[in-house]
Amino acid sequence: MRYSFAWLMVGWLFSASSATAQDAQEVLKQLRDAQQRSYQGSFIYERKDVFSTHRMWRYVDKEGQQQERFLQLNGPRLEMLKVDRQVKCVVHPNLDEPFLTQDWPGQNLNWQDLSRWYSMQLLGHTRVADRATLAVLFAPLDAHRYPLEVHMDAQTGVPLKSLLLNEHGQLLERFQFVEYSVDEPDAQDLLIEQPCLEPLPLDADEAEKLAWHWQLGWLPEGYQAVHQASQNWKINHKQVSNQSYSDGLAQFSVFVEPLLEQDVAAARLQLGPTAVVTRRLDTERGPYMITVLGEVPAGTAERLALSVRIQQQD
Repeated sequence: MRYSFAWLMVGWLFSASSATAQDAQEVLKQLRDAQQRSYQGSFIYERKDVFSTHRMWRYVDKEGQQQERFLQLNGPRLEMLKVDRQVKCVVHPNLDEPFLTQDWPGQNLNWQDLSRWYSMQLLGHTRVADRATLAVLFAPLDAHRYPLEVHMDAQTGVPLKSLLLNEHGQLLERFQFVEYSVDEPDAQDLLIEQPCLEPLPLDADEAEKLAWHWQLGWLPEGYQAVHQASQNWKINHKQVSNQSYSDGLAQFSVFVEPLLEQDVAAARLQLGPTAVVTRRLDTERGPYMITVLGEVPAGTAERLALSVRIQQQD
């Protein structure tokens, strides 16, 4: 059965109610608290030309450390283990895109900040994975973000369904649990038995040898660096620097690496909601590849890539 998401969006808006500041603070508190919960389940992921099914386990210990294991259930075997949001182990990765994972950045949600970039609407009570949920729409107030519809578990606040839409209300991406349990996973559930790739951070000596660092010349209002400094990695004997940015809901990453090949063309791809923009940047000490990846409009990603500046160190 086919649906017009534009008309569904119109229907939602007519039945929705604007959230008060108190409503918004309570919703965001539930989303933040959900980050400290253990759970497990199965979900589907859908975007244009991609439909996949997954199993995941999430454990949060008494100190608040988070461990997550993801297993793709169809197609090539893909497994991933993350500890405190950092990728620790990947099975069957795309070696050219070792960090292309996005997190729900709920722990930083603050309505005083978000209200400058989004309006919030309560869409009503729904049902996902046989559990009662509350649906909320975050509608952007500028052109550097997408509308996001979130269905939160009424008991735990965990997002059980999210729909990322374009400015016309058309579906770009769906994440939806089909099975959800509040049971803590066993230790065995968090183990990856097959050999895996580990992205290795540069050691202190290698980090000091970096003869360059980079910065953005432009950043959309409301976005901030997720970490204080960029992370430097060694992948296939190459040095790669990356930095993630978020406004609390949307997130994108910038990757910078020295180029060994001379003939590399710029590219602009749209994978559902994910914009991927690459460009070559020539400097006095050689060329670099700039990649911007994230769930932001393509025009925003392109402007970000064009703003990257490489500074050589003496």
